[in-house]
Amino acid sequence: MGIRTTVTLDEDVYTRLRQRSRERGQSFKEAINETVRDGLLKKPPLEPFVIVPHDLGLPAVPSHKTEDFFDALEGLDRKW
Repeated sequence: MGIRTTVTLDEDVYTRLRQRSRERGQSFKEAINETVRDGLLKKPPLEPFVIVPHDLGLPAVPSHKTEDFFDALEGLDRKW
């Protein structure tokens, strides 16, 4: 059972729905319902994961020197 309603579509949306209904051999109503369902079931995009750097008050260390840096901080007796 369907609900009858009136919706005003933008011209570009109407054109694309008409084209979709013809390509798929659907009625205009079927094309609208399928398109709305697809949009409602689509998961929203995830928020981008952002790393916010914080100044720890330590000098910047090039990535190829990190082991030397930690040796200096912790001492040479560090065990892995």
